Amino acid sequence: MSLFRKAEITVLKDGTESDEQLAQLKELEKRATGTLKDDIGKQIQYLEYGNAGEAEILYQLQYADLDMVVLQDLYIEHEGLTAQIDFYVITSKLNFIIECKNLYGNIKINDKGDFIRSYSYNGKTVKEGFPSPITQNERHLVVLNNADAARYGKVFGALTRLVNKRFTKSLVVLSNAKTIIDDRYAPEEIKNTVIRADNLATTIKACTAQVKQAGFSRKEMLTTGQSILSLHQVNKNSFVERYRPLVEQQEAERRKQEWICPECGKRLVKRNGKAGPFIGCTGYPQCHFTRTIYRYKENRNG
Repeated sequence: MSLFRKAEITVLKDGTESDEQLAQLKELEKRATGTLKDDIGKQIQYLEYGNAGEAEILYQLQYADLDMVVLQDLYIEHEGLTAQIDFYVITSKLNFIIECKNLYGNIKINDKGDFIRSYSYNGKTVKEGFPSPITQNERHLVVLNNADAARYGKVFGALTRLVNKRFTKSLVVLSNAKTIIDDRYAPEEIKNTVIRADNLATTIKACTAQVKQAGFSRKEMLTTGQSILSLHQVNKNSFVERYRPLVEQQEAERRKQEWICPECGKRLVKRNGKAGPFIGCTGYPQCHFTRTIYRYKENRNG
C-alpha cells in the first residue's frame, strides 16, 4: 500500500434486501388483523433493531483504516443447513465473519461461556440466558466453508476448508452503545471474540497486525469477495414468505364473510331494485337484510 494512499472500503453487498423485507412486512402488517398483526409487528421491531445494529457496524468499519471488501446480509444454504451471515469482511491478511447483536440490557458471560442478559422490566431486574452467538457464528462459518469447498474437487475442497478456517476470524459485535459486557470470568478466547461496536476497528487492525505473511492485493480481495457473494441465495423462508400466505388467508376469510348475511347466516347476492343495485339476502322474504353496494351501510327493513 502506498504511504499516502487512502485505505478503501468496497461494499459488494449491502443491506438493501433486509430493508426491502422490512418494507414488505410493514405492508403485510397493515393488511393483517388480530394476533397475526401483533406477531408481524414484533418481527418488524426485531428487524428494525437488527438493521440499526448493522448500520452501526458498517459505520465503525469506515474507521478501520484498512483496505477491505464488505458483504452484508448473506444467506447461504448447503446440504439442508442454512447460514444467515450479518457481515463477511475481507482484508488483505484475514477475513472476518461478524455476528451483530443489538441487544437491550447488559450481558454477562460466565466461566462456562454462558451468555446471560439482564434488563429492567416493570421496575424489576430480569435475568435470562440466550443461545451463544459465538456458537451461532461458528455454525454459519461451517456452512459457508462447506458450500465454498463443494465447488471444487475433493483435494482442493479440503484445502479450501483448511485455508478458510485458518484465515477467517469470528467476531460477535454488540452494537448497542449502552450495553455493558461483564466478561471477567469468561474464557480468554471468548473475551477476544465478543466486543463492542466501538472496538471493532481497533480489533480488526490488531488481528491483522498479528499476521506476518504478505497480504493479498486489492484485486485478489475483490476476487475473493465476488466468489463468496456467488454463494448468496434468495431466502425463500424469509419472514415475508412466512407471513404472506397467512395474511392472504385472513383476507380471503374476510371477503367470504362479507357475502354472508349477519342476520341469518345465508348467502348474500347482488340484486337490482328500483333505486339501483344492492346486496340482498337469499333468505328473503323471511330475512330483509340489505346492504348498499357503494356505501356499505346496513339497512334492516323489517
